[in-house]
Amino acid sequence: MTRCYFLAVLLLVLDSIACKDLKDPPPAAPTPPTLSSATSFNVIGHWEATTIQGRRISFDVNENLTVTNGRINLHHDCNTGRWRVTFDGFYSAIENNQFNAMVNWRTNDGDLFRSGSYSISGTFQSDKVVRGSFANIVTDSRVNERITGEVCPGIDLTYEGEKTL
Repeated sequence: MTRCYFLAVLLLVLDSIACKDLKDPPPAAPTPPTLSSATSFNVIGHWEATTIQGRRISFDVNENLTVTNGRINLHHDCNTGRWRVTFDGFYSAIENNQFNAMVNWRTNDGDLFRSGSYSISGTFQSDKVVRGSFANIVTDSRVNERITGEVCPGIDLTYEGEKTL
């Protein structure tokens, strides 16, 4: 019994010593800065635009002020005929009312593989208007890993759009 009493007293003493060494917790981390430098407009929502080629560009802007779910429809007038394509998935952060995305792509049309890259940029002019440009280049065209000789001139287009939601 004395042994149990001694252990209990020892635990109480150690506990009181340990508690005296505890200090107030450090202050909480400051709240992150607001994203006000990203844009001075209310750009959250769905955006639709049309290129000078008459093709559609659409994207969403989320609460984090990131362009997401980007979709671009376009065509190239290649030496083998008109090639229509849709690119899905571009995204970009917004900074100073602007965004810029660069994407390397590869398509598969049966045995024909094309690859290249595009860039899209935009500037939010207001809560409802966006203007920008889009450039795409086809750098390779192959069938069964053989170069086809297809030439698709690069395109450089401007667009204007508005927030729809």
